[in-house]
Amino acid sequence: MNTHEKDRESQGIELELQQCKRELEDTRQKLIHQEKMASIGEMTAGIAHEIKNPLNFVNNFSKLSIELIDDIMEDLNSGEALEDKLDDIKADLEDLKENIARIDEHGCRADSIVSSMLMHSRGGSSEKTDIDINQLLSEYVDLAFHGMKAKDRSFFSDISKEFDDKVQPVNVVAQDISRVILNIVTNGFQALRDHYKMPKPGDKPCLSVKTEHRGDGATIRISDNGTGIPEEVKARIFEPFFTTKPSGEGTGLGLSMSRDIIENHGGHLDINTAEGKGSEFQIFIPYSKS
Repeated sequence: MNTHEKDRESQGIELELQQCKRELEDTRQKLIHQEKMASIGEMTAGIAHEIKNPLNFVNNFSKLSIELIDDIMEDLNSGEALEDKLDDIKADLEDLKENIARIDEHGCRADSIVSSMLMHSRGGSSEKTDIDINQLLSEYVDLAFHGMKAKDRSFFSDISKEFDDKVQPVNVVAQDISRVILNIVTNGFQALRDHYKMPKPGDKPCLSVKTEHRGDGATIRISDNGTGIPEEVKARIFEPFFTTKPSGEGTGLGLSMSRDIIENHGGHLDINTAEGKGSEFQIFIPYSKS
């Protein structure tokens, strides 16, 4: 083979490698999109249930407020001396003020839930902001729980929340950290569902979330008393595309991407688990250096 033929062969191989690289990257982007859509689906199912609570409060307090206004108008139009009705009107106005405060409180809660959904569906901002990790964790645990309930009405789990009030705000990309939490908590609920398919007397499925303040950052612990992970599987769970879920239920990118996200924030993601004894994921996120 002469030099010219060797050059042509090398160029051909290089073109094939470039094409393979493009195809692999295209496949990777499609799988990432699929994983993101799965995350959005889990969260949307949770939102449909979670948002009912604040909306019920808004509706109920609105109705009570209308009744109070009717009472006030009746007193004003009764023809009696205003001085005789003044105490009743003042009491009704105080109740009305309290009702409006509750409407505002639960309206803001509903707005926060919808904003979370929009953040995921639109991709959100890639800019880092200071967030209250305790609030974010609490919110997404509730969304994941209601997401599971939406898919399986028989599912139940106790939820234990223990938040350290010394934890400081962390400077993160909120949509990325919320996706990590949603992924890990959903995995925990799925482990509980699988482990307690045939519950025995005294069985108590439980997911626990806990935060701890450290001098240089915040630690999040998410644990369950579900199926646990066998040692041979544990060694591979953070590999891209590795999954133990049935076909069509996941791409295997969840934990791999979750670890990448945490490491990109300067933190780390670890797991303690044993088959049949549950799992605990530990997330550390450093505080911003001033």
